[in-house]
Amino acid sequence: MLNRLIISRSIDILRFPLILAVIYIHSTTISDENFALLEAIRNIISNTVCHIAVPLFFLISGYLFFINVNEFNLKVYIKKLKSRFKTLVVPYVFWNTIVVLFIAIGQVLLPSFFSGAFKSVTDFSFEEWISVFWSVQNSGEPISFQLWFLRDLIVMIFLTPVFYYLGRYLKWILVLGLIIFRLSGFDIHVTGFSSVAISFFGVGATLGIMKFERINPTKLKIISLTIIYIALIVIEQFYMDATWHGFVHRFDVILGCILVFEISFLMAKKNFEINGILTKSSFFIYCYHVLFIMIFGRLLKKLSIFNNELSAIVVYLITPIIVATVGVFLYYLLNKTMPRYLKLISGGR
Repeated sequence: MLNRLIISRSIDILRFPLILAVIYIHSTTISDENFALLEAIRNIISNTVCHIAVPLFFLISGYLFFINVNEFNLKVYIKKLKSRFKTLVVPYVFWNTIVVLFIAIGQVLLPSFFSGAFKSVTDFSFEEWISVFWSVQNSGEPISFQLWFLRDLIVMIFLTPVFYYLGRYLKWILVLGLIIFRLSGFDIHVTGFSSVAISFFGVGATLGIMKFERINPTKLKIISLTIIYIALIVIEQFYMDATWHGFVHRFDVILGCILVFEISFLMAKKNFEINGILTKSSFFIYCYHVLFIMIFGRLLKKLSIFNNELSAIVVYLITPIIVATVGVFLYYLLNKTMPRYLKLISGGR
C-alpha cells in the first residue's frame, strides 16, 4: 500500500512535465524554416525525447483503470464507462467543437489569417462535420489534432474487458507480447486503434490487473539507464535514414518511459512535491494549447519573426513555456470565476 501511494505521487509529479513535452511536440508546427541547427534541436527535443509523453499517458491510464479493481464485472465496467464519459468524452466533444467554431469564425472575420488550413467550415457536408470528431478530412486526427490521444483512449476504455481477461490469465506474457508488438512497428491502420494506444494502455492495464507495485529505483540503475538512453538518442540523430532507425526510436521511447518513471518514483520517495496548480491544470493545458499555438504561430509568421536561425530557435524553445504559463493563468482565472464550467470542460479535474 505504501508503494501504491508513492506511485500515485510519482504520477502527479509527471503530469505537468509530460504535458509540457506534448506542447513541445506540437510546437514544431509554428515554424517550417529549414535551419540546420533548429532542425537538429527539434529532432532531439520534439521528435525524440518528448515522444515518451503520450505512451506514458496511455500506460498510466491503463494502470489507473485497474489498480483499484479487485473484481471486474459488468457492474464495474458500466460504472467505469459512466465515469470516463464525464472525464474523457465530454471534454473531447467540447474542445473539438470549440476549435471548429474558432476556425469558422476566423475564416469569416479574418480570412487571410485563417486561410490554407481547412476548407471553409461553412461548406462542410454532414459527413465532414461528423469527421471533425473522428478523423477530419481523413487526416487520422480530430480537428483539435492533439485530442487523437483522448479518442484512442476512449476506444481503449471500451476494450477494457478484453484487456482484463487477457491480462488476468496471460500476465507477463501479455506485457512482453505487447512490447514486442510495439517494437515491431506494426500498425493496423484503423483510426482509434493506434499501436501506441493498444500496446502502452495494454501494458499499463495488465500491470494494474496484477497489482504491480514492486518498483525499486536506485541511483546506479538510473545512471545506467540514462547513459544507454542518451547513447540511443545520439545514434538516432546520426542514422535518421537507416532502415533500422524506427526500431531504435521505438526502443528508445520504451527505455525513456522506464527511466522517467524510475526518476519520478525516486523523487516521490524523497517526498518531492510539484506545485498543486500545475498538476491540476495539466489536462486543461493539454486541451487548450492547440488553439493558442494556432493563433501564436500564425501571428509570428505574419510578423516575419523567423528571419534568422537564432530567433527561430529562441521562439521554438520558449513557446511551450509561454503556452503552459498562459494555460496555468487561464485555469486559475476560470477556477476563481467559473469553477463549475471549468470542471465540466476539464473532465472534473
